[in-house]
Amino acid sequence: MPLTEVARIAADRDAPRIVVLWQTLTALRSTVSFMNTGAHPDDETSEMLAALRFRDGIDISYACSTRGEGGQNDIGTETTETLGILRTAEMEAACDRLDLRMYWLSESPDDTIFDFGFSKSGVETMAKWDRDRTLARFVDILRRERPDIICPTFLDIPGQHGHHRAMTEAAHLVMDLAADPDFADSDLAPWEVQKLYLPAWSGAGQAYDDDLPPPPATLTIAAKGSDPVTGWSYARIGQQSRAMHATQAMGRWMATGDETDFPLHLAATRVAGPDIALGAGLARTLHDLEVAVIADDLAIAQNACDAAIAAFPDNDAVLREACRALVALRRAIAACPKSDKDRIAHKLARKETQLSHVIRLSAGVQVHGRFGDDRMRPGDTTTLAVEIHFGAAQVVMSPDLPDQWNADGTTLTLDAQAAISDPYPPTYLPDTPAAPALRVAVTAHGVTATS
Repeated sequence: MPLTEVARIAADRDAPRIVVLWQTLTALRSTVSFMNTGAHPDDETSEMLAALRFRDGIDISYACSTRGEGGQNDIGTETTETLGILRTAEMEAACDRLDLRMYWLSESPDDTIFDFGFSKSGVETMAKWDRDRTLARFVDILRRERPDIICPTFLDIPGQHGHHRAMTEAAHLVMDLAADPDFADSDLAPWEVQKLYLPAWSGAGQAYDDDLPPPPATLTIAAKGSDPVTGWSYARIGQQSRAMHATQAMGRWMATGDETDFPLHLAATRVAGPDIALGAGLARTLHDLEVAVIADDLAIAQNACDAAIAAFPDNDAVLREACRALVALRRAIAACPKSDKDRIAHKLARKETQLSHVIRLSAGVQVHGRFGDDRMRPGDTTTLAVEIHFGAAQVVMSPDLPDQWNADGTTLTLDAQAAISDPYPPTYLPDTPAAPALRVAVTAHGVTATS
């Protein structure tokens, strides 16, 4: 999205290096992954997700069925598909604040999975969305992201929005379908989600009037605390994200004492033993991945990750430990037995990406790119300006361009057949931006990390 000079200044002001480095470091604490699910942009449980990600280091993601085309618009006159484009962009901005990986079931403005307005019936919703397509898209998302845990935001009970009910019903179904190698509507490798939680709180209020009480809590996510570096409560971090949903008038000031915890109900599990914590029975760190031939390297990598966190805010020490962790992690990736790759390769790849960002930030590398034009059409030519602050590292930058975009030095040309940008992208991954983007290779302590 084009940025004015003032918007660029504001974005720079809102992302001081020390805060971004700290929040990036916290991801090194855990290998557990948690997917929240909902029907609309702004259904995500932002405050709980903030605590899980920035306190516990859990990898968080959100699977959303529609783009919110049937919602309100407090800032303009856009409706239906055009509103869906706005709300998609708002959701991406909300994801940036939480380091939240985003997946959409709806893939285009004419998709059957569409926000057709308020409904009280999950059956009606599934029929309009096309039940088979909805389940197939959901299975694809689970098989791609491979979360350990899924958790809908709302309950499938009378009185609740039909779109919410449909997504919660689907969550129960896809837990088994994603694991079924005979499921014919997805060509991705099967994945076994380990736990399914439901909210143990009522979704009643405003437009919703749940007719049944929530299920009993089996554990509670404590979310009333504050981040030790920024001083923000996790509730305030959550509201920083919710404020991005401007068309829905989201975002509210969280006064001290207004924070809340989040009770959950374990609805299904493939994990043995008592469910005394969200990560109970799961591999919580690299130490716990249980692959004998790479166990030593995984232990070295996790110990170095822990040391990098402990070294903050000493950038030099953080950089040194992050490089040590990445070397050991890459040895583990190279030696990981084929029999274990389906189970853990995605976790190792995520940790490699996270460490690469820590290395760039702790080295003080900054790269900013900007096109000479905010809008381009097929056949147009523009310029690419790049600013690099090298910090304590060697830096090699290269543009990552879509098909039929061509770079010649600082000149950028689009072929006459270049595709227009997609206003309904199926995914948004804050730490792995889609083209066009700048790929930056940072070399420090003999280690090269690309982000």
